[in-house]
Amino acid sequence: MPHGDTDLHRLMYKIAHAYYEAELTQAEIAARFGISRVRVSRLLTQARTDGIVRI
Repeated sequence: MPHGDTDLHRLMYKIAHAYYEAELTQAEIAARFGISRVRVSRLLTQARTDGIVRI
């Protein structure tokens, strides 16, 4: 796996944990990670698609 993919999966894991376990809002996560709320939403969707999150 290329290094960039590893970093992206790590970021998706951290964001998913913040959202589902720490119960932060997408806006709070965006501010914490310095990214847009739209990017947080897309990463959460991708985390579900990639199997990082199972609901």
